[in-house]
Amino acid sequence: MDFLKAYPFITMEQYLWEIPVPKLELMAADATRIIYLNEKQAQKYKGYDKRMKNNKLCDNTADFYAELGI
Repeated sequence: MDFLKAYPFITMEQYLWEIPVPKLELMAADATRIIYLNEKQAQKYKGYDKRMKNNKLCDNTADFYAELGI
């Protein structure tokens, strides 16, 4: 039920029957990782993805969890 508290716009029926399990896992992992930046921090990180050298593409939730260290 914590998932439904984090996403109040999702109904119980959508949670049980409409949303696939991998998407639910991804949403649950993302809900704990949101960081909001102020204007100064946003300017600092503008173009950050271009500076990263080891960009990886995660094809499934297991790879995504491994990258996050979960």
